[in-house]
Amino acid sequence: MKCKNPGFLLIIILMMIFGSVAKAQKPKVWVISDGGQNINDPDDISAVASYILMSNHFDTRAIVLASTSHPWHKSKPDQAQWARETYGKAYAADLANLNKYIGGYQKEFLFMESSVKGMGTFQLEKAYDLKDFPSIMALYKELEKTKDLLNVLCFGPLTEQSILVSYCLRNNRQDLLAKLRFISHWTSSSFHVGSIENPEHTHNCFADPIACDYMKRMAMNGTVKFYECGGIGQYGIVEAGPKGARYYDQFYESNLGKIFREGKFTKDCVDDSDCATYWALLGNYGVSLNDIADNGLNYPEVEIRNEKAFAAHA
Repeated sequence: MKCKNPGFLLIIILMMIFGSVAKAQKPKVWVISDGGQNINDPDDISAVASYILMSNHFDTRAIVLASTSHPWHKSKPDQAQWARETYGKAYAADLANLNKYIGGYQKEFLFMESSVKGMGTFQLEKAYDLKDFPSIMALYKELEKTKDLLNVLCFGPLTEQSILVSYCLRNNRQDLLAKLRFISHWTSSSFHVGSIENPEHTHNCFADPIACDYMKRMAMNGTVKFYECGGIGQYGIVEAGPKGARYYDQFYESNLGKIFREGKFTKDCVDDSDCATYWALLGNYGVSLNDIADNGLNYPEVEIRNEKAFAAHA
């Protein structure tokens, strides 16, 4: 039977290359992005769109937008509403063909605005009440009800994650922390923005250095599992990936593809570098979580190896 929408053929071919959905239970995922409408770097707009296009591989529990502590973002419009209007409508329009020609996509997504939007940096000694932080409370409740590991993909700063960990420790809920895996993009790098001497000198850590340091210390002492990808999404996948408007213009045939294409197009390609988190979780394209330390450290030799491995599959 002939496909009535030829533009979907590109996505179909890519998904065939990426492999069919595993018969095993899909990993549960909670996405925390610092992006949104006129908030931070628009690479997150492309990254969320690319994640949704690949979401048939995951059991997505929520996608949180605008997880940024910068005070100047506090007055920005409701990012959950924007996400529903943008990603939600595009996904609804594409869903029939995605399931017809690829399969395995869930009916809809829960989009939330981060409750740390514009609040300022993490306060180490503060006893946080999650009633004041609906997006973090939702993650906490998700942990309470799940029996499996929950993978939190971290596209930006670590404010929201730090409040959750701090709250669990103050309330003796180490059992919930044991069900968490944090997979983070670019909160340290020995080569890209950061250095061997100061790998934490990256934009996502500059945004909330207290939270960044806290999460890394919690990982170092074994309280949480924290997988740091470094800059391998940007310099492995994006920089080494396909180039040219002619290639990326094919994505205009899909509603989600249009968002992916237009989110951040720079250096003759789409920048969705936060995608390193979910490619590592999938683990079939050069880098898996087995190739990344779970203690928050991003060893220089490992970052080099993983960057080259992603580039080879880009």
